[in-house]
Amino acid sequence: MIFKILKPLTILLSMLPLGPEILRLIPVWKNSPMDRYDFLYLVTGAVLLLFLLLLHAGKEADKRDYKAIPFLLGSFAVFSYGIYASLNLFYFCGVVGFSFCLVWLFYGWRLFWRILPAGGLLILSIPTSAIAMFPPMIWNWVILKCCFGSLLLLFAVTAEFLNLCPNWRHGIFYITLIAFLNLSLADNHQLPSGETMYLNTNRMNFQDYIGSKQELSDFDKRFFAGNRRTERTVFFAKNGDFISLLSFDSGSSVHNLHPPSVCLLSAGWELEKVIPRRTVVNGRYFAFEEILAVSGGKRFLFYAWYSNDEISTGSYLRFRSLWHPSDTWRVYQVMTPILTTREAAEKILNNFVSAMSKNSGGKHLKRKKPDGKTD
Repeated sequence: MIFKILKPLTILLSMLPLGPEILRLIPVWKNSPMDRYDFLYLVTGAVLLLFLLLLHAGKEADKRDYKAIPFLLGSFAVFSYGIYASLNLFYFCGVVGFSFCLVWLFYGWRLFWRILPAGGLLILSIPTSAIAMFPPMIWNWVILKCCFGSLLLLFAVTAEFLNLCPNWRHGIFYITLIAFLNLSLADNHQLPSGETMYLNTNRMNFQDYIGSKQELSDFDKRFFAGNRRTERTVFFAKNGDFISLLSFDSGSSVHNLHPPSVCLLSAGWELEKVIPRRTVVNGRYFAFEEILAVSGGKRFLFYAWYSNDEISTGSYLRFRSLWHPSDTWRVYQVMTPILTTREAAEKILNNFVSAMSKNSGGKHLKRKKPDGKTD
């Protein structure tokens, strides 16, 4: 009798680390339009998990399966890495995986397979889950997550009523295959990082440019809550070029930070293209994300990137994999309207970044040569 109580109690205790993570997600769900309804995945997944456990746990009470132990340890390793690297997606997946592997250990493979869709729904409540599965895309992440969540519910209903369950080897193969497909999709768009690319946002008048600080809107204050030194500046060149610059520090927490494409979609923009780019500016490799977007029937070109004292990158996933609370990253987003061609707008942004980086107060590090020396 005592073991019947200890097993569900152990599973419940293993899920307690989700509590602090959910508390951190509440402001994200509240302030981000793109993530506002993600809590529904958490609620639906929790209800589905509780229902399936209550329905089947009693029937599977004596079906312990020690083949779950290696996967239990693997889930704990993912959880530990999430803590070490401050990656909430790894943290969340590690906790869910560990708890579900306990179900496999205590109640057998069949019940583990039945509750897998509930685990998928729980993970979908993390804002970065869609970014990890579908990057970088011009489609609406809300619709993509909704479709994926619907497939998980369909999977749960089908497995329940048709009593479908592969053997554990086939099941692990399917899970691993899906995981590798997601990883290959997430990494497929990434280019090598560039060298550090800071802009001097304090100077308003330099070369052919005149700048003016802009007051942050209420939407900006909500969306960029938790980030430091958030600034919006517009620049006018003598030849009539117009450039808008958004910049901020990532701060000690990145749970409110989203990829630029998500920010634009949240603000009502339509995206035509999201392209990883790497080019040379002032003799330095510069990595960024190029975004073609439409608002009010007009087209705009964006450059967006993350930079610290060592690298620049346009990849949100690479930035998140390298970010640490003790580091300072500066996030930039520059934009200009496409009045004639994309190439003309590209030249405007290249000239602007080149001029701003030349006046960046000496923040660039010395460039490393292939032999490890610096110039």
